[in-house]
Amino acid sequence: MARSPVRFLALLRTCAVAAAVLALVDPHLRVVVQSRSVVILIDVSDSMGQDGRARAREAGLGILSAMGKKDRAAVALFAGDPALVAALSSPDKAATALSATHLSAPDPRSTDLEAALALARTILMDAPGERLVALVSDGRSTAGPAPAPDGLSTSGIRLLAVPIGTSPAQSGNLQLALPDSARPGESLAGTARIGAQIPGRYELIIRTDGRESATVPIESDGNAVSLPFAVEAGTGPYSRIDAILRATDGREADSASALVKLGGAGLALVAAGYGTSPIPDALAAQGIPARNMAPGSLPPTAQEYASVSCVILDDVPASSIPVGSLSALDAYVSGGGGLLIVGGSSSLGRGGYYDSPLERLLPVDTDLRKRLLFTRARLLFIIDASGSMSETVGNTAKQLAAMRAVAAALGELNPQDEVGILSFDSVPRWVHRFAPATDGEMAVASLSSMYQGGGTDIEGAVLEALRAFGPPGPTKRHAILLSDGFSARYDPAALAQRLNAASVSLSAIAVGEDVNEDELRALAEGSGGSYYRAELDALPLVTSAEAASLSRDLIIEGRVDIQPEADSDFGTRLASGAPPIQGYVLVRARSLATVHLNARLGENEADPLLIEWRYGAGKVAVFASDSGNRWLAPWSGRPVYNRIWASMVRRIEKPTADSGLRARTFAEDGRARIVAEALTSDGSLASGLRIIGTGSDGQSFVLAETAPGRYEARADPGKGLSVFDLRVEGGGDSDTPDTYMHTMAWAWTPASIESPEAGRDDETLARLASQTGGALLSSSGVQLPALRGGTASLSLRWELSSLALILFIAELLKRSVLHGRVGAARASISSWISARRADADALETPLSRR
Repeated sequence: MARSPVRFLALLRTCAVAAAVLALVDPHLRVVVQSRSVVILIDVSDSMGQDGRARAREAGLGILSAMGKKDRAAVALFAGDPALVAALSSPDKAATALSATHLSAPDPRSTDLEAALALARTILMDAPGERLVALVSDGRSTAGPAPAPDGLSTSGIRLLAVPIGTSPAQSGNLQLALPDSARPGESLAGTARIGAQIPGRYELIIRTDGRESATVPIESDGNAVSLPFAVEAGTGPYSRIDAILRATDGREADSASALVKLGGAGLALVAAGYGTSPIPDALAAQGIPARNMAPGSLPPTAQEYASVSCVILDDVPASSIPVGSLSALDAYVSGGGGLLIVGGSSSLGRGGYYDSPLERLLPVDTDLRKRLLFTRARLLFIIDASGSMSETVGNTAKQLAAMRAVAAALGELNPQDEVGILSFDSVPRWVHRFAPATDGEMAVASLSSMYQGGGTDIEGAVLEALRAFGPPGPTKRHAILLSDGFSARYDPAALAQRLNAASVSLSAIAVGEDVNEDELRALAEGSGGSYYRAELDALPLVTSAEAASLSRDLIIEGRVDIQPEADSDFGTRLASGAPPIQGYVLVRARSLATVHLNARLGENEADPLLIEWRYGAGKVAVFASDSGNRWLAPWSGRPVYNRIWASMVRRIEKPTADSGLRARTFAEDGRARIVAEALTSDGSLASGLRIIGTGSDGQSFVLAETAPGRYEARADPGKGLSVFDLRVEGGGDSDTPDTYMHTMAWAWTPASIESPEAGRDDETLARLASQTGGALLSSSGVQLPALRGGTASLSLRWELSSLALILFIAELLKRSVLHGRVGAARASISSWISARRADADALETPLSRR
């Protein structure tokens, strides 16, 4: 029993230490409470407008007034970034802060709903009671990622949406793609691109010069859509095209307008290197006169191009154009004419353009000798390592000859090519798996460890090669087989068919004095390759020639998607609705050229497909695919086929006599940048002119010359279609301006996505509320849903700290009792009190005697 007090003391100390440690950890206890914690997010972006912001404040105050005394509320304003106005506090304090704050944001030109929701999640992380977010907004998020309800719902936070703003709309989602110019009465092929809409039924109404010319019914599922349409151009100098997207209730959901310049007819000359080109028929369908002719019949003098709007060379070898015609063509283009080069198997790099008078005009490089153009290739060496291949012929070992052959071939490959080495006897073995040709030394070195001996199975090696090549694609795939051809039984014709199906060609090089020539030849020629019978010392010459023809083929074939250049509006219009192509000639854009379309090979890999530049006063464009005989066949019979040729012709054609001043507009930071080009009557650039512009609002501005014959200005367009009248008022070589120096430019400005006219996005607000278990609330007479109750996190630190202190004191007192220290302390205190009393009595006796 004597040990019981000691154990009790140990228990007291252990409990005291445990309580102290838990107090440091600060555990929390969830308790049920009947209260709310609400974060009110108020949209103050430009799209809300002054009236909308005032209504949002009233709605926020209505929510605060509906809250109980035990509730807590926070208020934040948001636009591009959120800003906290009142931290979690009583509803009365939050209402006072909201009433006094100025409803503005640092960047009201954008709305980031996700950033505002993230702030609300942070505020409510450990808030007590039922946690709610009250979103007072028009729901239009124009910046940051799309607002996602997952972060709220997984945290147990409900969203209450209070829609503010005008009726839902999708203004600014409708865009028109039309040619810049056309002939009077020409059939115009256009495209209406409609962005995401509220699902439902709509009508797209097209008007030409105020007359309704087409109506397209639309059953929208909410996703973006592109709709082609055709209208007939008017007879004036311009045709105005209006598009109206109308809902079934008669409400105008969106609109867009464009102007198309109308000009006189010029003749397009089309020279084909293979017979009759289909391009003239496509142009004629678009109202552009065109004529087929042989390349040798091109005009020999520049004067004969007077009535020609542009020249198109369709798969024409450079050698088929007479020298005199090339000189005349050069003079025509530099004087303001247009030239379009169309690819094909006999054009560009395949047509001998390098170092010819024709190449100087082009915006692309076709120089093979400088190796500027690369065909992506995968080259696999399949080397027979059976016992028969270990022999020595003359003074040269077959294995050493194979190493020299591989090294010679690697010298002809490009850095972006890949090379592999597969040896085989009765089974295939990888010596060097596919790797960039830059690792050539490693590939050659790996041959020194190649296993030799055993039987021979050519079929097994070829099948392993097919597995390594993978599925077909635009990359060139070729195998070189080095063998004597003696193998286990197989069918060369059937194996060649499997190679063809995988788009793999195979060339066979028969090595040694005794070879199976029939089977090797059948396998190679059946798969599209070549058969060689070579001595060992000639192997490097054969393999280097094979590799050179592979890397310099300049033709990419296979299904290839078209991708517009990021900053090319012209390319974006052309690519709309364009199906994939089946091939193209590889070219490389020159430094001053503009790329409009690319052939997309992979996620981050593309080759230029449509390239343009200015040559003197004229324009030259290169379309690296063909006109439809082979690679553009999927386009045949589709509206996009006619449209792309007409669009390219209008882009580069020589201006007519009444269009010496040409202008375009570009949208930049909410303003219109107007760019005008001035040409004299002979097609040369007109410098030193004073060009005045007048906007639809009557305000005038001066265009500054930024380059010879190039004039620019910036203007503020109004909403809708803005027309800028441009005219020459002096300058140049004469004090009297040329009368034809007059044109117009236009800009379409939809209602800003950050303007009240854009309307509410009820779909987003409803989605956020529904997916978080919340609700849509009315902005007038706000009524909060019934209180569901929630939990609060109660800290136990104070209680545990107090318990630890009590236990420590109890332990000290118990120890004192056990050691008699309490009795000794009592005796000491009694002794001290007695001594003090004695001293007091001693002081009182003398005083009493007096």
